[in-house]
Amino acid sequence: LQFRSFVQPLVVFSAIPLAVVGSLGALLLTGYSFSFMAFVGLAALMGIVVNNSIILVDFANGRRAEGVALVDAIEEAAVVRFVPILLTTMTTIGGLLPLTLTGSDLWSPLGWALIGGLASSTVLTLVVVPSLMRVFTRAS
Repeated sequence: LQFRSFVQPLVVFSAIPLAVVGSLGALLLTGYSFSFMAFVGLAALMGIVVNNSIILVDFANGRRAEGVALVDAIEEAAVVRFVPILLTTMTTIGGLLPLTLTGSDLWSPLGWALIGGLASSTVLTLVVVPSLMRVFTRAS
C-alpha cells in the first residue's frame, strides 16, 4: 500500500534471498549450525534488509514525483543512499562483533547470521534492487 504498486513491494522483498544466502554462508564458514538463535538473527536481518530496500525505492519514487526520469531517479537513489546504507551496515556489524567473537554457542550463531547476511545483502541490494526497479517499473 505504501508504494501504490504490486510490483515495487516485490522489488523490495527481492533483497531477502540475498540476505539469507549470506547468512547461511557465514554460518557454514564459521562451523555453526542453524539454531534458534540463528533464526532470530535471520528474522532481525530481514527487517534491516527490507528497510534498506525501502529507502532506495522510496527515494527513487520521490525523485520521480518531482519529474526526474526513471533511470536518473534510480541512479540518484543508489548514489545518494549508498553512504547511509553502508554506514548502517558497518555500525551494526561493529556492534555485533564483540557478542559474536565470544564463541558462545548461544550468541555467536545470531551474530554470524546477521553479519554474513548484512555483508552480502548490502552489496547485492545496492545492485539488484535498482536493477529490478528499472526492469519492472514503467517509465511514465
